[in-house]
Amino acid sequence: MPTPPFAFQKLFETGPDETEYRRLTQEYVSTAEFAGKEMLVVEPEALSLLANQAFQTSTFSSDRPICSRLPPFLTIPKPPRTTAWSR
Repeated sequence: MPTPPFAFQKLFETGPDETEYRRLTQEYVSTAEFAGKEMLVVEPEALSLLANQAFQTSTFSSDRPICSRLPPFLTIPKPPRTTAWSR
């Protein structure tokens, strides 16, 4: 089977950002000057906090509208209900 011809496609489409953001904290982020330019400095604790919150949000928000648009193999199954007899 021959390889199809290359067709350029933008990696990221740009447009208005309609994402809802929320601030986790005002700590662990600052700016500093480097090589004459102002740079963003992010402490490792900020990345740990962000990863923790991302995990919590993705685990416990399976009822959010975005999940209804995910393919079935990406959805998080709801755990089975347990009873006193199944513990």
